[in-house]
This record gives sequence, structure tokens and C-alpha cells, in this order.
Amino acid sequence: MPSPTSFRHITHDHHLTLNGWEVSSCLIDGRSCPATEPAKAIVLTSDPETVFDIKCFSRNQHHNRPPVRRIVLKKGDIVKAMKEKSFDVADFPTIYLTTTVEEEYNACGGCYCK
Repeated sequence: MPSPTSFRHITHDHHLTLNGWEVSSCLIDGRSCPATEPAKAIVLTSDPETVFDIKCFSRNQHHNRPPVRRIVLKKGDIVKAMKEKSFDVADFPTIYLTTTVEEEYNACGGCYCK
């Protein structure tokens, strides 16, 4: 009696149901051209012409970055810095809208007006 893992049955003339691992790939069963040379196996040797210079680069480059400088500030340091620094208007970027917008309250737009 066949085992249930290797059970096969034909549903139609052209259908043969198999397990997933039993179905072979079309690339494996495909015929190759007789003029094509078969791929040669790569044999690793110490010959400089055949030695591959393989370098693995991980995506994570955090180890190449300089360490983060951390400064612990106390309240006295912050109060002292705030007293020394006075903010000027030129320290901040200019705003795009520099004119005053006047709205007309009697305008009818966007809704039903009497």
C-alpha cells in the first residue's frame, strides 16, 4: 500500500497531482543546446588568478559613524546660557507672507447668500 505522502492520482488526462516537493522545475527538465558548453565548477585554489576577493558589506553602517557626543546640562547651565543669549529678529528665518490680509465680510462665496 502506498504511503499517503507519495499518493498520486489523475484527475484528467492532462493533470497529474503530486506533492509540491515532487514537482520538478521546468528549468531542470529543460533540454539544453548540444553546442552549449556545460558550466564548469569553480575550484578554489591559492592561484592569484582564480582567488576571488570577496568583501561583505552589511547595510548597517552605524559602526562607521563617530560616537554621539552627549552633554549633560544642569539647570544652572541653561539659565546662564539663556541670560547670555539675546534673540534678534535676524536670527529667525523670514516668513513668506509679509503683507496683511484684509477680509471682506460682505463677500458671498462658497455658500448660499441672500
